[in-house]
Amino acid sequence: MDISKDDEPFGEILSDIFGADWAGLRGAFLATADGIGFELFQFTSPVTPDAREVEYWRPGPFHLCLTWPDVEALARHIAANGGRQRSKVWTLFPGRSVVYCEDPYRNIIEISSATFDQTWANRMPEEA
Repeated sequence: MDISKDDEPFGEILSDIFGADWAGLRGAFLATADGIGFELFQFTSPVTPDAREVEYWRPGPFHLCLTWPDVEALARHIAANGGRQRSKVWTLFPGRSVVYCEDPYRNIIEISSATFDQTWANRMPEEA
């Protein structure tokens, strides 16, 4: 899936997370049979740097996602315990809310009100 800064609502959500400098990315959304989801991102603008060397000083995965029925309550809990809410609460689809936070160590945590497969079922664009 190609996502640009101008795409609604994803472009707005990603701008809220990454700031003004990003312009586009390609994403792959994968799910296991038991609902575990993986999202893979390749930034196309600005271009992801060539990773021929292992940059061991850089943090690992971009984020992890927790499924929690009340995303706002969990975001408040994280902020009250040394973390912070990084984005506003977004409604991806009716009944599907998401918010991005940081733990005290600056790891990004996505909190979604629905499981990965519930969120993305029947939401992918059709093959061209």
